[in-house]
Amino acid sequence: MSNIAVMPSHASASRADCPQDQPIDPNEYNEKVRSKMERAKLKGRPELSLEAWRRHNWRDNFRLDLSTIPTDVDVIDYDAVSEAEFIRRYEAPNLPVLIRGGLLDRWRAAEHWTPEALERRVGHYKFKCGEDDDGYPVRVRLRYFLHYQREQAAADDSPLYVFDSTFADDPEARGQMRADYEVPKYFRDDLFQHVGERRRPPYRWFVMGPARSGTGIHIDPLATSAWNALVSGFKWWVLFPPATPRALIKPASLRDSEAISWFTQVFPLTQQAAWSADHRPIQILQRPGTTVFVPSGWWHVVLNVTATVAVTHNFCSVTNFPLVWPKTVRGRPKLSRKWHAALGAVLPDLQKVADSIDTRRRPGDGASSSSSSSSSSSSSSSSSDDDEGDHDARSGAKSDNGAALLCASTVVSNVAVATSNILSPGPASEAACGAPPRAHKADSRDLAPGNPENASTCTCEGGSGAGGDGDGSCVTCEAGRCCRDCDCSHSRKKRRHTPEHDTSEAAILGTSV
Repeated sequence: MSNIAVMPSHASASRADCPQDQPIDPNEYNEKVRSKMERAKLKGRPELSLEAWRRHNWRDNFRLDLSTIPTDVDVIDYDAVSEAEFIRRYEAPNLPVLIRGGLLDRWRAAEHWTPEALERRVGHYKFKCGEDDDGYPVRVRLRYFLHYQREQAAADDSPLYVFDSTFADDPEARGQMRADYEVPKYFRDDLFQHVGERRRPPYRWFVMGPARSGTGIHIDPLATSAWNALVSGFKWWVLFPPATPRALIKPASLRDSEAISWFTQVFPLTQQAAWSADHRPIQILQRPGTTVFVPSGWWHVVLNVTATVAVTHNFCSVTNFPLVWPKTVRGRPKLSRKWHAALGAVLPDLQKVADSIDTRRRPGDGASSSSSSSSSSSSSSSSSDDDEGDHDARSGAKSDNGAALLCASTVVSNVAVATSNILSPGPASEAACGAPPRAHKADSRDLAPGNPENASTCTCEGGSGAGGDGDGSCVTCEAGRCCRDCDCSHSRKKRRHTPEHDTSEAAILGTSV
């Protein structure tokens, strides 16, 4: 067994922190960074004292041998599998898969996203590493975070984690990071792009963190699917199908929402003989240069085994649209109305598909004999919302996202006939299996997994307030719990809807360190 390690330690300080040519005292700089990161910790997790960040001593007590982590999903070569085959084998049946190749040998991120290059290019920019009690982002300069990751994070049980959705919005150097990677060919459908960049929820994240940081167990918002491309380091993924009961994998006894807590408290239970055979975990060891596809409605938890750098997008495609649409109508009604109008202008037949879906159907409702109602029922029962998924498991209703997508594909495939100038149809074999054609665009605009934060019921748009499902859930992020990195910012005491792209003074200033 080997101890989980972070990157090799070495003292460094940015000359930007001192007058030109003035010597930098490494000890003084280290204390400066420590002070800034301690402020970030106290703002991001005010329930913890600084001493509590190290109370379990996971640096010494959590040991892991990489060779013991299996990969329980198919592994495919990027250049060997076409878009049509990917839809048929994985996206339509709603199955996770690990994709290798097609990244590091083509992306500038391989050179531009090393710690040294990041510090040189964007070290003076602020990146989000948490959220305070009032729902505002906690941001630190990246050079301070990189120093923390090298010199200080190893002692923390669950270190701070950069999970920033605005990295590509800045027209200056930070925004140029978007040019360092390209969306993989399988994920270039982007139906949310039609509502406009300003209105759409955040969908792309730059993700970086030390060993033992990560995201707790959750389902991605609005029934979107996701892809996560790893530039460096190793990640340990554990996934569960949509029908898995929430109480089984997110028990009330779980002390907090941190990934390391789940892996130390819940994962050992999944390996015992008494664990339900119908809900066995699916594990993935993600290596540099590989991409994980997370289908709609799948539970997942991710732990950084070493220091990692990655980019992740969530997306709505023609294939998963019948799942995303009802969740958007119930969770983001204003957005759904604008989206519906936009689809009418560019994809009128897809707008007709939206009209055919009974968005009022809830998990546990009886299935309808009509194909449109069937797809709606299935999509609702395979919600991206924790509470809906749990309701479905309790009621015994069918919750197979794969079946939902296959049924939905029969409806959506009709779109290709009338919109052949927009949608690129697949081969005859694809049509035979019922997989719909994809909408091809030069750039994918998506959404991504949040980092769950213990909180009370959300009352933002999408929660139990206006436009919500009225079941105490927040379908914009997670059910009944706030996500630090979703498109809504929340307070544990007073919830406010504050999109990351909000142009108000408070939203622009945020909370920085």
